[in-house]
Amino acid sequence: MATDDSRVFARWRRESDPAPGYWPIPADGGCLSVFLLVQDPTDPGRIALGTPDPSAPWSRIGALDEARLSRIGDRLMLPSCHLVEYESPDAAARRVEDEQLGRTDLVLSGPQVVSDAYGRPDATGQHWDLHFLYRTTWPRGVPLAAPAWKRLTFEDPRSLPRERYARAHDDIVRFAGFETPR
Repeated sequence: MATDDSRVFARWRRESDPAPGYWPIPADGGCLSVFLLVQDPTDPGRIALGTPDPSAPWSRIGALDEARLSRIGDRLMLPSCHLVEYESPDAAARRVEDEQLGRTDLVLSGPQVVSDAYGRPDATGQHWDLHFLYRTTWPRGVPLAAPAWKRLTFEDPRSLPRERYARAHDDIVRFAGFETPR
């Protein structure tokens, strides 16, 4: 098998000059995040999207500081969060289920793992995300509501313009296989 000496493996150290076989963290960092795609029990083409309630502890339950919450405004996002350091994706999904949806009984399937690298306008290099997507169906007959959200509703992604989504969650919805307007 041929080797490619320009290949950079996802094996990082924090030092600026890491040991052989390790690389510095990506120039614009990287994120490990979990997303819950909660489907409507009567129409699986509709998923739960919400507007965070700024009075909820989003810095703790969603890794959203006050400035990020302010930028979200009334746009929509999926129940989601970055993983806590050394937390497994399954544990993070259960944490989001509990802290953001107020439930511990949803049957989660997944994860579907998606890798996304991109440059941001104000950054000097690439940012790399690893997304762990979990699917579930909301219990039939139970109103969709949770205290962390100002508004939480089932939406049809096909009818939501890109501007309605916060934090590029339209990309996540597309990665999960839902159709969205471009």
